[in-house]
Amino acid sequence: MRWPALDADSAVGWSLRLHREFHMKDDSDLFRTELGPKSLPLYEGKMLHQFRNWIAEPKYWIDETEAERDC
Repeated sequence: MRWPALDADSAVGWSLRLHREFHMKDDSDLFRTELGPKSLPLYEGKMLHQFRNWIAEPKYWIDETEAERDC
């Protein structure tokens, strides 16, 4: 197949894995307000701007192991 589906497993595929992002309601138990030793920042869409590289400091943090498990 010349153009396989995005989620197809093949040697000529896209090598793409589809999943959903974190959700403020469903994943709220993962969000921490304090920075920990293996924390990753949670960037919200309202924090980014197309012409500026920084808008706001992250309000929430997610433990790295929790983020990897949720992928």
